[in-house]
Amino acid sequence: MLPWAEVAIDGTPAGTAPVTKRLAPGAHTIRLTHTDYKPLIRKVEIRSGETIRLTVNMKDEAFPLATKP
Repeated sequence: MLPWAEVAIDGTPAGTAPVTKRLAPGAHTIRLTHTDYKPLIRKVEIRSGETIRLTVNMKDEAFPLATKP
C-alpha cells in the first residue's frame, strides 16, 4: 500500500491522507493524487449524522503513470 496521497474534497485541497474532515450532508467529490498514479476520484453521499470511512489503495485502484525509459 502506498504511504500517501494528496486529497481534495469538492475541489478544495484537504491535505495528505489520512485526512479527517467533517462534511456537510450531501454529495461530495473526493480526488486523490499521487505522483506515480493517475488521479482517483470517488463520489460519496453523506447523510445527516452519518460517519463514513473511505479506504482506497492507489496501487490496486488507480492506473500507474507510464514509466519513462
